[in-house]
Amino acid sequence: MRRSSPRPRWLRRTLVCTPPALSAAGAAAVVLAQPTWIGFGIAVLCLLAVAVEAELVREELRADRHATPSMAQRYRLLARLLDAADDREVRVDPAHRYSILLQEERLADGSLQRSLLRFDQDELERAGHDGVSTPLVFDHFSLDPARPLVRHRFGAVTVTRDAEGRARVIGIPEPHRDRQAMAEIARLLASTAADIPPLEDLDVLIAQIRSASALASDG
Repeated sequence: MRRSSPRPRWLRRTLVCTPPALSAAGAAAVVLAQPTWIGFGIAVLCLLAVAVEAELVREELRADRHATPSMAQRYRLLARLLDAADDREVRVDPAHRYSILLQEERLADGSLQRSLLRFDQDELERAGHDGVSTPLVFDHFSLDPARPLVRHRFGAVTVTRDAEGRARVIGIPEPHRDRQAMAEIARLLASTAADIPPLEDLDVLIAQIRSASALASDG
């Protein structure tokens, strides 16, 4: 059973704020119950834990600042549209301007992320002819599994065709990055929100999927 929404905000906040509160309470309790050097040492360790956990709270609050009610509304709409679709289902709008691939992706941590890949239909139909492998850029929208955020980036594939004109699409792998580089990119995106699309773009995407769904149901 697919879950259309991540954990509610109050639960996420509770899970991240409880550890520092317990650590601070533990430090105070140890000092009051055992005001010795050992007790003070344990209290210092508890306070160090509070400092680390407070940074996690700050990161959670920073990541949550873009999960506005308006964004959450678009997130839920897209989630419901994906709930009604099959994995790797392709939809084409009535005017044949774009193709949208609906799919599920398994992330490195084992979580399931639902995504939408949007291709320009004219570019897709022109690509890969005459035995030439053609690179093609597409829009990649994904539903954040941790909070109600829709993220956007660009992806790329190569398209080749056989003698009968059937297309073969191959993903272009992203360049390898070590953990430090990935962490830097994550911090940059968290601070700039460069991967958060405008609400207007999400409204267009939702309208396109709905339009394509109506065409599919008529057929």
